[in-house]
Amino acid sequence: MGVMPFFSADKAWLWAMANHEFRTNGTALKRGLTRIERDCDYKDILTAATRLGLPQLEMKVIVKYGRLGRAPGKKDPEAERAIWQRAMDRLHTRLSEKGIVQSGTDWAGQSE
Repeated sequence: MGVMPFFSADKAWLWAMANHEFRTNGTALKRGLTRIERDCDYKDILTAATRLGLPQLEMKVIVKYGRLGRAPGKKDPEAERAIWQRAMDRLHTRLSEKGIVQSGTDWAGQSE
C-alpha cells in the first residue's frame, strides 16, 4: 500500500494541528490519529491554510478547533460551524490540487 491521501480537509487540518502541537509543545498525539504514511509534512497543510488569505476571525476559529482536535459540533456556535465549513471547503480545493486530500467525492465521516 502506497502513500494515502486524506479523505477530507478536516482530517488533514486536524492531523496537521496535532502534529504542530506535538512538535511545538511536546504534547502527546491525540488518540485516533493514525500513523499512516503521508506524502506531505504537516507544515504543508498549515501553509496552504495560511495562503488561503482567510480573515483573522476565520483563522482563529479553525486554529481553535484544530487545537481542540475536532470540528465544531451541534453544541458549538452556528457561526463557528459555518466559518469552519467555508474554510474547509476552500482548503479541500487547495489540498486536492496538491494530492494531499482525495478529490471528487465528499469523504467526510469516513474513517482512516
